[in-house]
Parts: sequence; C-alpha cells; structure tokens
Amino acid sequence: LPNEKYLFSTGLVVNVPHDHVLVLASRSSNAKKGLRLGNGIGIIDSDYCGPTDELKLFLHNFGNEAYTVEAGERLAQGLF
Repeated sequence: LPNEKYLFSTGLVVNVPHDHVLVLASRSSNAKKGLRLGNGIGIIDSDYCGPTDELKLFLHNFGNEAYTVEAGERLAQGLF
C-alpha cells in the first residue's frame, strides 16, 4: 500500500571476502514503480555470513498506489 514498508526475504546468504563489503543498491527501475530501499543502500560486512544471516530487502512504497512485488522480481543489485 502507499507509504507501506515491508521486509522481504531473499533466500540468499553471501560470504563476503575479508576486507571487502557488499553494497546493495536499488535498481533504477524501482523509481517508476514507486519503490525504494528503506535505508537507501545496504552495506554487508564480511562478518555477516553465518547460516542465519540471510540478506533481506526493506522496501518502502513512496508512490500513491499499491504495488504488488512478484516472486523473482529484481529489486536490488550488489557490488563487492
């Protein structure tokens, strides 16, 4: 719904190499959908790699209409 925030599971656990970080950024197409990452970008450190340290996306619908996220929809991208 408009102005709603929701935490999505990705099912991904990533082993970030020592002395590196994984930067998660919103895809540019999210803006026309009215979506953005709730924290702007995500910084994943190398110590966040245990079996329960799943990457999750906190999305905010800043648009004026409800939006349904479909399974498999690409909402973020990562850079080491």
